[in-house]
Amino acid sequence: MADDVNDDILITRKGLDAVDELMCSDPNLTGEVREQVRNHLLQEHARLGDSKFRLLYSLRKPKNGGECLEVEYNDGKLTREEFLERLREYVARPADEEMLQKVVDELDSRLVRLGRFMYSVMEVGAFHRRDKVGKADRHMRAVCRPLNIFDSELETVPKFLKCARVRQRQPLVRIHGYSAPTAVELVLDVLMAAKTLWKGCKSSVRQGQADAQAAEWKSPEQLYWAAHSEEFPSVRDMKTLLHNELAIGLVELTEQSRQNPRPHSVEALDLNVHSSTINANVVSAGRSVSTATQTKPEPLLKVTNWSDLALGIDEKRQVWAISPPPTDGAVFPKKKASHIRMRRGMGLDLLEILADSDSGRSAQIGLVASKLGLQPPSASMPGDGRARGDALRSEYESDLSSKGSLWRRSLNSALAEVARRLRKSISGPVGPANSALSMDDKNVNSGFVVRHLHQDANRHLRFGQPPVS
Repeated sequence: MADDVNDDILITRKGLDAVDELMCSDPNLTGEVREQVRNHLLQEHARLGDSKFRLLYSLRKPKNGGECLEVEYNDGKLTREEFLERLREYVARPADEEMLQKVVDELDSRLVRLGRFMYSVMEVGAFHRRDKVGKADRHMRAVCRPLNIFDSELETVPKFLKCARVRQRQPLVRIHGYSAPTAVELVLDVLMAAKTLWKGCKSSVRQGQADAQAAEWKSPEQLYWAAHSEEFPSVRDMKTLLHNELAIGLVELTEQSRQNPRPHSVEALDLNVHSSTINANVVSAGRSVSTATQTKPEPLLKVTNWSDLALGIDEKRQVWAISPPPTDGAVFPKKKASHIRMRRGMGLDLLEILADSDSGRSAQIGLVASKLGLQPPSASMPGDGRARGDALRSEYESDLSSKGSLWRRSLNSALAEVARRLRKSISGPVGPANSALSMDDKNVNSGFVVRHLHQDANRHLRFGQPPVS
């Protein structure tokens, strides 16, 4: 598979998966042209990394405002000067929930890597696994790579959290001999200490120092385990401190919003006390934009009729929405689809039942209740298995015809959950005559079509199965 690609490219499983997913959206590419495009995309994946490749090629949604600006610049919607100006405004904003979450997530991922590093050191130093020598160094390189955080954010967040801890009368962060004003700074100190000590162990073993202690160690892992394994707090405890501090920061932001309900200015930044507030909305291009928060996110999709919508459920039980609906068995352009967050539970189960139906739009109410595990009242049932099933369905339908039935209320709850999730992401018609999901005495009906997504032999994603001719 990778033989035709330039030997200088580092090909990974993630790269192959991302490129194949992207190319499935254009099955018309064939032959030599397809291979040239594929090789170019593999080079881009190796250059950008999996996360940024998926972002810039629309295989995932932007996680924050910085990524949104990057996508707009990559798509040619912003000039370089406009991009840099808006980026400077973005990174100079006061601490907010997005900034706190970004810093905590980045440090959390480094702590995970530090845990893997310590485990690799233990495998060699304590269990004498010679085959694991060198594995720890790879994990430490991942710990030490540059943080995916702007320098100004790394200055703003500790200062904000320090002030928040003082306001909430939280003590200095102390653990296993380390102390710092905030958990963020403590984690940074621990990561730096681990890096420095590991570098020293590698240097001692490489130089073969004359002293007896250094001479007996044949690998940096053995020396690190013997000399420094007890010096660091556990990764689990540090992660706990970090996420507790995130909660402290979120409480502080909530208190600020209660005291100053008006939007904050992105240009006014006071790192000692927090940002001042300005009662201002910027009116631009005929619309008012709050510089700090948006009251309601834009919908991912807009449909005039629910019949213009299709939902596809992939092998991971993730739900993807697209308009107009593809025909049964057609290639599903996942790149153009929108991911709908659907909790695992009765709502997602209901969509899968609809996807299994012949039409993808309607399912018998007795079958739905049975598959959702809604047990009927106890009743004497016939001994024959088929007759028992028919009687069970009949009892469901009879019982569900009553408005006050517990089964009907449970099904209505599942329908309402799916409808709520859809309306968070999709703008569609409203009103009793335009229900996305409805239920009568015999069937559960949807205004849209639902199908399972399958990969064919050519790894193209298909919307359901083609109709039998």
